[in-house]
Amino acid sequence: MNVSTSHAVGAEPAAASTGGATGDWKRVYGGLSNVGDVRITLCEPNSQLRMSLRMAFQGIGFRKLSDGDSLRGVETVVEQGEVDLLIWDTSCAGGDVCQLTHDIRHHRLGKNPFLPIITMITDATPANIRKVMESGPDDLVVKPISTGFLFNRIMSIVERKRLFVVTSDYIGPERRNKNRQPQGSSQDSPQIMEVPNPLRDRATGVENTRELQIAIDQATRNLNDRKMSQHAIRISDQVELIVPIYKKGGADESVLTHLDRLQYASEDLARRVNGTSYEFIGELTMAMVDLVGRIKAQHLTPDSKEVDLLPELSRAIKAAFDEDEGAAELAQRISQSIRQR
Repeated sequence: MNVSTSHAVGAEPAAASTGGATGDWKRVYGGLSNVGDVRITLCEPNSQLRMSLRMAFQGIGFRKLSDGDSLRGVETVVEQGEVDLLIWDTSCAGGDVCQLTHDIRHHRLGKNPFLPIITMITDATPANIRKVMESGPDDLVVKPISTGFLFNRIMSIVERKRLFVVTSDYIGPERRNKNRQPQGSSQDSPQIMEVPNPLRDRATGVENTRELQIAIDQATRNLNDRKMSQHAIRISDQVELIVPIYKKGGADESVLTHLDRLQYASEDLARRVNGTSYEFIGELTMAMVDLVGRIKAQHLTPDSKEVDLLPELSRAIKAAFDEDEGAAELAQRISQSIRQR
């Protein structure tokens, strides 16, 4: 990643560099008093477009811009919290943009799962678009683009209230309308939460870095609680689907789909409960992870005793999130039972 710095704060860009959008520049960007402090990371493999975007950003006053043609170094920038807006192309070498977006949103990478992300794409097939959208970016921009169009997308992120959807599979912007289901499994009951807008707060200067991180940390704890609750529901749903398959006999390879979903929800829940008020089910979640692993290893003919243990573990995990007064005692009792087997 190269770091470009410009001191042209407040300088109006030339019309050619912004795709004809400069007539409204003062109206659009005038309220962003701290635009020079916004840290942008741009990953664009086309050198000509990258240079054009860099010059346009600098002309508007974005001084803190790092850019490159690959994803090498981006993970470090995100992990260290040195970016307020991430703009990248799915064709960038050095990694998988969709996987990195998913990792950011699920708090596996970096300290801010609400980092504003704009993903650009050239090969806009339905499958590619779906893959990008399911990873959770704030916006998807299909090339070819003008810099003016991209600036309008940035301003839409700055100006709008950010609502995120949380399901067992998906964390990201709410894009539903009344006739469309949210991203994630249709079996999930999606939770919607308002999240911080660090891009807006940095650009307008309404909060300092410390205040921003406090707001992000608080929202992250809220997101984590909601995500854990969604995992508990997913675990219960998948167990209710898996057990009858084995009880009836004749399980085939399709059962692996349910086992994979159960495994993912159990593993991520086990990761998230540490340091929370639900830590008392940590042993149960790890027991579920181990149990699912053993069943997957013999997924066509698993040990019937292993299958019978699934509902027991599932009920104890779900009880914790149903605010069952006896949840802690139940978790302890089942944990002891498992250790004795």
